[in-house]
Parts: sequence; structure tokens; C-alpha cells
Amino acid sequence: MGYTHYWTKERDITDPEWEQITEIARKVIKTARSKYLISVAWESDEIGRPPQIDSEVIRFNGIDEDGHETFYLSRKASEFDFCKTARKDYDMIVVAILQACAVYCTGFSWRSDGDREDHADGVALYNTATGANWDYSNVSSRD
Repeated sequence: MGYTHYWTKERDITDPEWEQITEIARKVIKTARSKYLISVAWESDEIGRPPQIDSEVIRFNGIDEDGHETFYLSRKASEFDFCKTARKDYDMIVVAILQACAVYCTGFSWRSDGDREDHADGVALYNTATGANWDYSNVSSRD
């Protein structure tokens, strides 16, 4: 089994919530590129195509061998979504965006095959990009 993050949305994400999440996603991706030298694209083999962040979807993957499964987050309610990152560098971006969802969207929760140490880079990225001080209050590791 690979290293995976799982999430659920009890309801559709509202316009104000989505605006916050997409704003943070843009900051996180920009910070990952400038501070950690990690870039993402729409798909791992489409380097010239930027990540998709629009009114309905956030979608990206690592580039070339640094990619694994595409992270795809929609606004629609969902009982089960996941992204297997295999601990590749873009995992920190995934963790940071999942935390943004947990903070700004009531009814959103996520868990992971990883533990607190595995999320440390994503925590640092989220905190750097947003000025927050994330404390893991919305994360649980997989049993």
C-alpha cells in the first residue's frame, strides 16, 4: 500500500469558503516554488500546463518523476476522496491545502497514512504561506 491522504466533505463548499481555500492554494503553490523549489503542473507529464485553480476545482501533480497521483479537489460534497503521493515532494502542497480546507470549510475532514512527522513539511509550508501556526487539530493518522 502507498502513502495516501483521504478526505470527506459532508456538503458542498460554499463560495466564501472556496475563495479562502483557492487563495491559500495559490499562496501555498507560490511559496513551495520560491522557498522549497518544488513546482507542480496540471499533470506530471504536462510541465507547461499550470495547476488548475478555478471556481470549481483545484488540480495538480508533481512534475515528471516527482509526480505520482494527481491531487483533485472539487467543491462538491463527497464521502471519500484520496490522493496517493508516495511521499514525493508535492506531498507538502497536498497537506497544506487539505489543512486549508479543514480550517475554512465546516464538514471537511482529512486523515492520512502518515503521522505528524510525515506532515511536518506541509505544516511548515502552510504556516509560511499563510502566517498561521497550525497545530494538527484537524488531522488523524490512519489506524
